[in-house]
Amino acid sequence: MGIKGLWTALARVAVISSFKELITAEALERRLNGDELPIIGVDASPLMFAAKFATKKKGESINSWTRIGRETELANLRKNLEQWLTLPAIVLVVFDGPRRPKMKRGKQVRTSRPHQLEPAFREMVEAMGFYCETAPGEAEAHLAMLNQSGAVDYILTSDNDAFVFGARNVIRL
Repeated sequence: MGIKGLWTALARVAVISSFKELITAEALERRLNGDELPIIGVDASPLMFAAKFATKKKGESINSWTRIGRETELANLRKNLEQWLTLPAIVLVVFDGPRRPKMKRGKQVRTSRPHQLEPAFREMVEAMGFYCETAPGEAEAHLAMLNQSGAVDYILTSDNDAFVFGARNVIRL
């Protein structure tokens, strides 16, 4: 998602590291200095779309639940949350809001209602003790603003648009 070829262009300056090792090292250094744990802002949309595509059968519409079904989609999302439970970090999951653009990559998108997995995913996020909020518009734009202001240390997303909005520390999904 995002700007075609940007991830490739950024590869020359990217730091390749294990997500868990990066966050653990950062948390350790902060705690030794008496600082708070790092805060990771997560863009929920790519995770929900990935969960949906992971259960899609060839030739089927993404909007039809197969016999694999919704529970498998939610299980994919739950696995992400379970992995984050092992991180020494504060996790904030941000969902797209009502003022997100009606056109994305030349295609009209539905903005009148949230993604069909959002209510259940939001419930799981909160049940596991993570924070969540709804952005005014696109989650990656909101996360970039939070990253610029220092409220969020890292943004976890597969959407490189976060850089366009001014993000400084992006961890690619």
